Amino acid sequence: MELIKEELLHYLWKVKKIGATEPFSSSGERIHILNWDRYNVDAGPDFLNACIKLGKTIWAGHIEIHLKSSDWFAHKHDKDPNYDNVILYVVYIHNRPVYRNDGTEIPTLELKGLIGNQVIKRYNSLSRSMLSVPCKNMAGQIPELLWESWRASLMASRLEEKCNQVYELVDTLKGNWEQAFYASFARSLG
Repeated sequence: MELIKEELLHYLWKVKKIGATEPFSSSGERIHILNWDRYNVDAGPDFLNACIKLGKTIWAGHIEIHLKSSDWFAHKHDKDPNYDNVILYVVYIHNRPVYRNDGTEIPTLELKGLIGNQVIKRYNSLSRSMLSVPCKNMAGQIPELLWESWRASLMASRLEEKCNQVYELVDTLKGNWEQAFYASFARSLG
């Protein structure tokens, strides 16, 4: 089995790629994620302001992520009131139930069966790479059709962004398209 890092779990949660659209908690309740929340770069739970539906109840609060559920105690979250608003504990391996200070159990989502071994292998390969662009050696493995599709998508996205900038400028200039054209033209000249 490949070694897995908590950093990978955080990344997969951030990009919403946990392997199941509606996973189940360790107690067997379906988890429907209504709001994936935002990553916390400060002290406290890893993700803030989440909203989930667990069974028939909607919960709002925070999400904490660890490799093993026993890490809750190793990190002393069981004694920290900042973690009493955790509504979902996301772990790779669920090896111990966790509780809030009031004694209520925190629903736990085990990711072990939801993350493919190929994802873990690729992550480990990229994170060990000494290249300045870790995926450089993989570029040749991507089919030409996929490259072309990606480039076309980037071009369309950039064009849409440029159009939105012009529309915003026209709004700022109260509908004066001529002035917006000259301002955009001058900006493109530097």
